[in-house]
Amino acid sequence: MDGSNNDDTVRVENIGLANLPDQLHAAASQRGFDFNVLVAGEPGLGKSTLLDTLFGVPLHDSRKYPSEGYRIPPTDTIETSTFELEENGVRLRLTAIDTPGLGAGLNNGDVADPLVDEINRRHQQYLDAERRVDRSSSARDVRVHCCLYFVGPNGHRLKDVDRMVLQRLSPLVNIIPLIAKSDLMTTAERQHFREQLVRDISAAGNIRTFHVPEDEDATEVVQQPPFCISASTALTRLASDASPDGATTTAWKRTRDYPWGSHNTMDPTHSDFTLLRRTMISTHMISLINTTHSLYYVPFRQREMTASVDEFTFGNEVPSPTDHRRSMDVMTATFREKAREKEQELIRLECKLLEEHDTMKRNLVALQRALKEQQEKLHKAQYGKSTHNRSAKNFAPITVDSANLDDTVPPPPPPTAPSGVSRLFK
Repeated sequence: MDGSNNDDTVRVENIGLANLPDQLHAAASQRGFDFNVLVAGEPGLGKSTLLDTLFGVPLHDSRKYPSEGYRIPPTDTIETSTFELEENGVRLRLTAIDTPGLGAGLNNGDVADPLVDEINRRHQQYLDAERRVDRSSSARDVRVHCCLYFVGPNGHRLKDVDRMVLQRLSPLVNIIPLIAKSDLMTTAERQHFREQLVRDISAAGNIRTFHVPEDEDATEVVQQPPFCISASTALTRLASDASPDGATTTAWKRTRDYPWGSHNTMDPTHSDFTLLRRTMISTHMISLINTTHSLYYVPFRQREMTASVDEFTFGNEVPSPTDHRRSMDVMTATFREKAREKEQELIRLECKLLEEHDTMKRNLVALQRALKEQQEKLHKAQYGKSTHNRSAKNFAPITVDSANLDDTVPPPPPPTAPSGVSRLFK
């Protein structure tokens, strides 16, 4: 053991600390992960198609893809699809949130409201789960961890509606901008559009996109968003490859067929689809989850808890003592008024209960009296006549003969006056 380090760190050996990452990995694998992704953008840019192909499973089971030319029906409402994926013992609960196309109406002033409401609703649902007394460790994380925002290939710059929506979503969620349908542009046009989009986002000033963390030891330059992507639901069999032992293997890829040839969405030289998948899943999913908590959810929780403690807020300004006393007076008066109303309500309830008690008592006395009368009537009806006959038969009337009385019976003594009166007259 060497304790001579300047950072006060004691080096130890053979006590098991090196196994902590393995324990963390085992616990995380058993618990599983939650990842929620939301897609937004103009209609017809392939948002639903990308969701169906990004994670290797068809998220929209009710939709069939008979051919490459089949067009997926447009999304009219917010649709949520949840699946549980597993790879090498690691489970992922995936939620894909498909939203209607933006910017299709004449008035686009409130076009971002459904997206903002959905993100805030999920934050509030997660906060309510944290506040519960009986909260479970297995509670799901329903917060939106990533927003894939689609920018159309036409125009070659950021549109006003896109800028407005991105400014609304930037304080709420990680944003990864995507240039959709990049197979409609040449290589030079695609690179120019990417650079112009970066300049437009930077010029807006208040739009924050997800920055892919860079590894200090990495030799390659990390590609930052926006990504140029194209997606397809049709599988095409590529040329078979012959192995040295004579066996042939067939490769299936997702392609888009054109008169001039095929566009392979899985080819890095044709599309950034594989780069997007690697960034979101293989290398930086935990970064997206952590930044969601630290950059977006924690400020939301602070605002909600502050508002619940004191509903008389003063914005970002520090209240003066006079304002504080005034607010306290208002709160005290409000509390007293509510307490007075509650007391009056309790008095009314007590009077009502007393009246009901008196009414029930009077009814009970009347019932008892009626029952007693009925019992007396029943008793007379059963025993009254037979008792009278038996008494008349067994007992004769008694007569007194005054002639046979004994004359020797002494008369009663005369009344005597009280002793006090006798002394007075003496």
